[in-house]
Amino acid sequence: MIKRGTIYFAVPGMHLIIAKNKILYGTGSAENNFRPSIDVLFRSAAVDLGERVIGIILSGLMDDGVAGMIAIKKCSGICIVQDPAEAQYPAMPLAVIEKIEPDYILP
Repeated sequence: MIKRGTIYFAVPGMHLIIAKNKILYGTGSAENNFRPSIDVLFRSAAVDLGERVIGIILSGLMDDGVAGMIAIKKCSGICIVQDPAEAQYPAMPLAVIEKIEPDYILP
């Protein structure tokens, strides 16, 4: 079960999935060549937890996280991205900004 005040980390090679307020691990297909994938986590959290989800995208390469952030936004969660001007690798925050209007763009 998900516990308040607890930080969870993905296991290398396994997706982190939220379902019925529980943390699950999955071995489904890689997304964007990654397993674990932030999109898998964000999409499952959005569907399961709706407006209680906060997605945060920081510095990174490619467009990882975009599909998940779209799901969070559609399920009334909060979307936060790092200010691309301050990111060491701005591609991920920029990709989100190009697809949706984040609730916050923060340093």
